[in-house]
Amino acid sequence: MVERIPRRKIELNDAIEALNQVLVGADNDIHKAWASLSGDELKFIDGELTACLDLRYFLENYYCIRTENGVVKTLYPFWDHQELLYEAIKVEWDENGQCLIIVLKPRQAGITVWTSASMFHRTIFTPNAYTLTVAQNSETSTHIFKMMFNAFNWLPWYLRPEVLFKQEGNYIEFQTADEMQRMTSPGLGSAIQVDNAQKMTGVAIGRTIRNFHGSEISRWPNADMFTADIEPSMNAEDEYGIMESTAFGREGLYYDHWRGSVDGDTGWRAVFIPVYRVRKYSLPIKGVFIPTSEEKTFTEHVKKQEHFDIPNSFWAWRRRRVRACMRTTGAPWTHYESYPITPDEAFQSSGICAFDRTSLMKQRMNACKPLWAGEITLTDPRTGLFNTDQVLEVGDDRVLPPRKGALKEDKMFLRKDRLWVWEWPEAGSTYYLSADSALGVPDGDYSVAEVFRLGRGREPDTQVAEWWGHCPPHEFARILAALGYWY
Repeated sequence: MVERIPRRKIELNDAIEALNQVLVGADNDIHKAWASLSGDELKFIDGELTACLDLRYFLENYYCIRTENGVVKTLYPFWDHQELLYEAIKVEWDENGQCLIIVLKPRQAGITVWTSASMFHRTIFTPNAYTLTVAQNSETSTHIFKMMFNAFNWLPWYLRPEVLFKQEGNYIEFQTADEMQRMTSPGLGSAIQVDNAQKMTGVAIGRTIRNFHGSEISRWPNADMFTADIEPSMNAEDEYGIMESTAFGREGLYYDHWRGSVDGDTGWRAVFIPVYRVRKYSLPIKGVFIPTSEEKTFTEHVKKQEHFDIPNSFWAWRRRRVRACMRTTGAPWTHYESYPITPDEAFQSSGICAFDRTSLMKQRMNACKPLWAGEITLTDPRTGLFNTDQVLEVGDDRVLPPRKGALKEDKMFLRKDRLWVWEWPEAGSTYYLSADSALGVPDGDYSVAEVFRLGRGREPDTQVAEWWGHCPPHEFARILAALGYWY
């Protein structure tokens, strides 16, 4: 009898058990089993194969893991923070026809397991797909490979692609095993390789990587394996790549690639998973719990920006962990690096800051997504600076709205959109504009302009817009003029 594995469609266990009896009746010969299937059984299998092309359906019903408690289960249900990654993946495929994502995560969030599962899915349902996973050390790479191979063994026989070759610990190739049959029916033609970053170089030489998973990249010893070996081999039109890690300082491959992705310079989407979205990081409330003013302000900020209500049980957990960190290290920074609530918390600086870190972090906790992002230019068509759809045209006596209108709330704002707007100009309000011009060379400093709304009475001044990017000073002057006319 087949093990009753928890699945989203629990009735699948009965169907799998019945089809296993077909295999047993065929003396465990898969070819005989296929030949003995009835029309209804073939129709069921065909329907399941089609349904499994969907990543969520496969992971929630067929991809199995063994939990820390020894229970075999599928990935149903996705955790809240795994949903964040899944949604980003869907957007990337829909918008770009490929998916390249870099993830900043807290520790022990299950993202490595989930990403490995998604790579496994793409490998066995995509012909001729070479999948490369690189972990930070040999122990982790062996664990990831074992996890994926166990998932393969837990698949029902009718979903397993045929295996031509398996190298213990790091490689499996899906092809028709029989040499003569392979001449006319080669099989899937896909392969999974799991390696570790402690190897010097050469992990991707001679291969076109169609799927890439880089795990805990902040702990890789150097950037050469990615920049010299892996990235040049990632040139498929339907490329699927996920780099995921916790932070580890403000230098190296992972930090540089994360910052470049946030700025829109790498082609990878930056996805931050805050620790408060991981439900296991909580502590039961005993008695009365009163949030601090900072905790209350940040909770309200997240509720407005993300439509997510941070429970007091998270703040109770965070307080306890910070106190423990203070006792052992004398400072909270190690905890913030491993369990961040903002990206800036994750990337802790080891040097002396001009402003104290606590104040900087408080400011960052109030940062909001812009209402709109794009470009701005004066209306004279002879001197137009930009040729994009997302442009504000401004002149002496008129303002033309952006051609695409306001962006959706879930828009991924990138620094290729150099103008960010948090508030449209309001009649009766007073604004002031400050700017710092640079030379405009591509690898040099950035020119920056900030627009603030003057607070009334005891109200604070509020940042309402920012332009940030490279351009020659004479072009930057026209941008400042446009902002001035507009506000």
